Amino acid sequence: MDVEYVLDASEHLIKLEDAEKHLSGGRARKVVVVGDTVDIPIIFYPISYRKYQRGCSIISAGSADALAFATLLYLLEKEFGIIEGMATLVTGYSSNQRIVDGPNSNEWRLGRGAAQSIIPYNLNRVLHTISQSMPDMAEKISITGCSVPVDSGSAIDFTCRLSRPVASVSELADILRESNTLKTLEVIHTKCQPGWLLSQWCPEIPELNKSDLPEVDCTADPNTIKRFNAQKILDSTAEEEVCLEAKRETKISRLTAPEPLPQKSVGLASGVVHFWQNEDNRCVGRDILSSDCMMTLDVHSCLLIPDGSLIKLIAWYDRDMSFCKRILDLLVYMRHVDHS
Repeated sequence: MDVEYVLDASEHLIKLEDAEKHLSGGRARKVVVVGDTVDIPIIFYPISYRKYQRGCSIISAGSADALAFATLLYLLEKEFGIIEGMATLVTGYSSNQRIVDGPNSNEWRLGRGAAQSIIPYNLNRVLHTISQSMPDMAEKISITGCSVPVDSGSAIDFTCRLSRPVASVSELADILRESNTLKTLEVIHTKCQPGWLLSQWCPEIPELNKSDLPEVDCTADPNTIKRFNAQKILDSTAEEEVCLEAKRETKISRLTAPEPLPQKSVGLASGVVHFWQNEDNRCVGRDILSSDCMMTLDVHSCLLIPDGSLIKLIAWYDRDMSFCKRILDLLVYMRHVDHS
């Protein structure tokens, strides 16, 4: 088929041997699997982008839940150090759940009606995905999940002990915001945007050798140019008069499209992480819809005990728009590595 990159988002490929069929049967050059996998190498962009090398044929981009939680873990581990922690991921119902009660071969509770109940479920596959990319986290954290009857917006409720205590949640947010770790991730993220890539990363296209072009006499008589310009002005003036007359006589019958409404989620920033600290407009799950950033730390919803070692963090993320853009960023980076 002569396909360079195959993006498999079916969530059915969890083993390396199954993904290899794209290489042998479809003759693809590279395969990117979306979802939590068993033995396929995980690349979280931009957290672990350096693990991708030109010789890699099959990689996994992980899942939206794993990427959002891994982003929070990565920043906390780099700046404060995590001793231990527990997390609950609260997500809206997905397309593979049932609207009404019915059977489910994997887990009995997931067969219950998604729009009527809060449904707990295990996230062992998400923990396994994070452990592949961040091996140090495997023995430090545990994760569980809850599916709630909403269609958008997901949240991370993470309680952990930090090696470096903080005096307040605001101090923690300020340290993360000004950290070199976050700035590095922002720089890497910027390098996968089209404007920067066109000037820096994309391979240069060799220009056509001008000596190979046929010689053509392009000189023109000045009098001919003057007559041409004068006729062009007359033609354009007559055409404008015809258009104005047609507008006076014709009434537009079709409805015009309304102007797009401004986003209610004022303050959401494109990039890696956003810190929501707006006193007048506090965040709810719906505000995260179509957010570009990988996660949004809700500073006002976080809690801290007096000694500063135990903290509960609430972070929001979008499982759709944000994760799709990270996959595109990964593909752009792969192409840069493969063609540079």
